[in-house]
Amino acid sequence: AQAMLDRKPFSHETRIVRPEGEVRTIFDQSEVLVDDQGRVTGLAGACLDITARKLEEMLEQDRSLILEQVAQNRPLPEILSRISSMLEMQISRSRCSVLLLKNRRLWTGAAPHLPQAYSDQLEGLPIGPAVGSCGTACFKGQTVITEDIATDPLWDGYRKLALPHGLRACWSMPIPSHRGDVLGSFAVYRAQPSRPSPAHRDFMARPTRRAPLGVRPRRPPP
Repeated sequence: AQAMLDRKPFSHETRIVRPEGEVRTIFDQSEVLVDDQGRVTGLAGACLDITARKLEEMLEQDRSLILEQVAQNRPLPEILSRISSMLEMQISRSRCSVLLLKNRRLWTGAAPHLPQAYSDQLEGLPIGPAVGSCGTACFKGQTVITEDIATDPLWDGYRKLALPHGLRACWSMPIPSHRGDVLGSFAVYRAQPSRPSPAHRDFMARPTRRAPLGVRPRRPPP
């Protein structure tokens, strides 16, 4: 309404969340239409999906902040929490964690929005072929998608740890080193059974290539 009063072109960005939780950014640019007598007759404009561009801008900003934190020798949990929060911004209604692999056991690197009681129960968990999503992902060196923790056989011995905290889906990607071995896992948890979209998988893969894991976990093994 104000644009029609001002009779000036206007533009704005809108952040929307799709039903499956995918975040999109839309750029809307419009101009006011007037007739020969100068009377406003309507609006004309176009909407453009600029999600990819905004994501690259955000990732570049976060990359600069992460590199600055590394250069300042900031604590590893602080750096990994930044990466986790970056991913949570792009996958709505998600909670993310980084588990580090040491002596074939998992140790929390960062889990800023997961219940502390849940994270504590995972400390020192040995990896294996059916150890939830993260333990299996680290053991196999492959992405593991659990659509529903309540029914997935990989969680048979562990779902009692997750379900009381409202965790129903877990998508886990192993974090590879430059030598090809596994340094840990990056996980996305959601409160409803769900699978990642192609965009979600892309968002997840980016931090796994950026995480600076050449240092010790928050709570080192004995």
